[in-house]
Amino acid sequence: MKRTLTLILILLSLQTAYSKLLAEEKTVSLSYVSYPPYYSEDLQNGGPLSEIIVAAFADQGYSVKREQLPWSRAIKWTADGKYDGIYTAWYRVERESDFVFSTALPGNELVLFKHKKHQISYKEFTDLKGYSIGVVRGYVNPPGFDNAGLDLAEVTTDKQNILKLSDARIDLALLDKALGNYILRTELPPEKAMEIDWIEPTIKIEPQYVMFSKKAKNYLEKQEAFNRGLKSLTESGELKRIFERHRM
Repeated sequence: MKRTLTLILILLSLQTAYSKLLAEEKTVSLSYVSYPPYYSEDLQNGGPLSEIIVAAFADQGYSVKREQLPWSRAIKWTADGKYDGIYTAWYRVERESDFVFSTALPGNELVLFKHKKHQISYKEFTDLKGYSIGVVRGYVNPPGFDNAGLDLAEVTTDKQNILKLSDARIDLALLDKALGNYILRTELPPEKAMEIDWIEPTIKIEPQYVMFSKKAKNYLEKQEAFNRGLKSLTESGELKRIFERHRM
C-alpha cells in the first residue's frame, strides 16, 4: 500500500512538472511601449494592435505576457533574450543581427507636424535645413533623414515633441499621424490642439512588425505561430473587426 501511494505521488509530481513545462512552452513574453492609439496599457484591451497580437497567438494556443517599458530599455532587454519579442518595430537590415521579423502589421504613416502659423513645405529632406525638428531618442528615422544635415532635437517621448511644438520650442515634429492626432486630442486644450497640423506629403508609410529575439528559446517556432495566427485573423475578418471596435 505504501509503495502504491509513493508511486501515485511520483506520477502526480511528474504530471505537474510536465503540465508546467507545457504551459511555459506555450507562453510568449513581449515587451512594448506606449504608442496610442495603436497600443498602450491605458487603452481598452491594450489597444487594437495589442488585441490583435494576443488574439493571433491565442489562435495557435499561446498565452501572452506583456510588459510596457521605455523603448530603449525594451529593445535592449529583448535583444538580450529577457523577452521573446517586442512590438511593434520597423524593419531595418541592421536589426536582423538580433531579431527575426513577423509578417507585417498595418503601417505607421509618418508625417511632420507643425504650428499652423508657420508656412513650411518641402520636397527633399534638405529643404528642411534651418528648422529644428523633434525626434525620439532610440527610434529609427526614415532612410536619409539622419544624413540630410538637419537640426534634430531628441526627446524621450512623442508627447514631449508635440508639447514642445505647441510651445514653439521646435519648428517641426516627426511622428505617426494617428499618434500625433491622439496626443493633440488627449493632452492639449482644444484651443492649443487646433493650432497644430501636419505637412504633406507623407514622409513614409512604415509597416509594423513583431520582432522576435534570436536569444529567446524557440524563437522561430513562436514567430511562425504568430504568423499563422495573424493569417487566420486576417482571413476570418477578425483583424478588421478589431480595428473597427477601436475606431481605427
